[in-house]
Amino acid sequence: MARTSKKSDLLAAAGTLIVRHGLDALTFDRLAAEAHVSKGGLLYHFPDKEQLLIALVEGRVARIDTAIAAWIAASTRRPGDTGHWLRAHIRTALSDTDADGRSPHALLGILRTALPPDSPARAALGAADGRWRDAARADGLPHGLAIAITLAVAGAINAGLETNDVIAVRDTLLALTETPA
Repeated sequence: MARTSKKSDLLAAAGTLIVRHGLDALTFDRLAAEAHVSKGGLLYHFPDKEQLLIALVEGRVARIDTAIAAWIAASTRRPGDTGHWLRAHIRTALSDTDADGRSPHALLGILRTALPPDSPARAALGAADGRWRDAARADGLPHGLAIAITLAVAGAINAGLETNDVIAVRDTLLALTETPA
């Protein structure tokens, strides 16, 4: 089994805590207990909650970007084909799961609604969202269809659907990417 860094372990524990109990449940005392570290050890890596949230957002965004790139690389289609990026986005959001069986996007959905508007972590998330919207719009599908697909993906992630329903939504959205521009 690959060894992870303490910082990675803390970020994973923070993400799990937020997904299971909400952002308000994320306190340094609770996170230290969940991660089996001292509060001082936690503060060594993250001097304040905002730095922790920024690292959490940046790490999750990087992970999603890597997963999208991997789906694109594994595709039999050529980059630049209509719907290519959106298909990878759909697969990443509705096929890939964390250890708890949830989409890696689930944490970001929770943070989108829970972070205060002036949070630097929200700004980092907003920048990623903007970049992903731009990629969806530039993917060759009609603008409205591309945005509708991204909204449907976001809704499916946060709806708590059963596995069969997630598969049905994923397959339907993938079929929509085959619509001629």
